[in-house]
Amino acid sequence: MSRESHRSTSHAAVHFRPLHGERFAASPGSFEHWLTERYCLYTIDSAGRARRGDIHHLPWPLQPGEAELDPTELVRWAGLRLRDTAPVLHFARRLDVVAWAPVRA
Repeated sequence: MSRESHRSTSHAAVHFRPLHGERFAASPGSFEHWLTERYCLYTIDSAGRARRGDIHHLPWPLQPGEAELDPTELVRWAGLRLRDTAPVLHFARRLDVVAWAPVRA
């Protein structure tokens, strides 16, 4: 949750860990590739303006993962509904990233 956007006193506790499985790089065109291979980020500055920052990284070293969380508060805050399907979750222990300062989008 964003501190600037959500001023609730409730907190979401998330526990996550890798499952046993080989690390892999997402295949181009796969859902995992679409989720993880992003090379820019977007944010809103204190004046409410959109900003974009370029980033560079190697492919994520993914492996299967699992998490324990109660998404109810996050989903309600975002105005979304959950599907009745298992979530997609991958784990990466570390990935070094180079980021440039955000500029006005």
